[in-house]
Amino acid sequence: GNVVIYLDKVSHSEDECLQFNLHKYFEVGFIQPGSVKVYSYYNLDEQCTKFYHPDKETGLLNKICYGNICRCAEETCSLLNQQKQVDLQLRIGLACKPNVDYVYKTKLLQITERDGNVVYFMEVLNIIKAGTDQNPQAKPRQYISQMKCKEALNLKLNNNYLIWGLSSDLWPMKDEMSYIITKDTWIERWPNDDECQDEEFQALCNDFAQLSNTLTMFGCDT
Repeated sequence: GNVVIYLDKVSHSEDECLQFNLHKYFEVGFIQPGSVKVYSYYNLDEQCTKFYHPDKETGLLNKICYGNICRCAEETCSLLNQQKQVDLQLRIGLACKPNVDYVYKTKLLQITERDGNVVYFMEVLNIIKAGTDQNPQAKPRQYISQMKCKEALNLKLNNNYLIWGLSSDLWPMKDEMSYIITKDTWIERWPNDDECQDEEFQALCNDFAQLSNTLTMFGCDT
């Protein structure tokens, strides 16, 4: 909705504060920036617009940049998948969707912060489903996420992860391919060898092993 306030004049030299109350009826997970527009009622060409956001100093959209190239990053976060009901067939079905570019087993080597984003350096241990990246095991790959998603992802150093993503979330750079972590990125912690001996993780480890063998040897049906 919109709120329209009529004023006789607006100062160009002094700050003016206008207050009004808002009532929240529903919890919203993703708040879009709003805008304030000041304009002359009789001359719409004389106007100024600024964006605002209740949780950020600036109302501008989040973005991920490399050099002079940027892409919008204004969306909900990917979550580390911890669903208990996910089984082998569901994973295979999701990993084999036409827009899924790659499936890897990775190891998180390093976490850095850059330009307001979080960069995860992943070593690709196994290529389960090959994608656009011609040689992902040549050197650690950068997975880039919004800073606001760091806590939700909760990725840990030296942990292994099953990860796949869409072709639209690949970012070709000068000498390598980088990956954007979006809401469509599937990330699931892969237990280590010792953990796989524990009863708690045996079923999950078996599913991961079968997923890897099935996609590596037979590929996707579609």
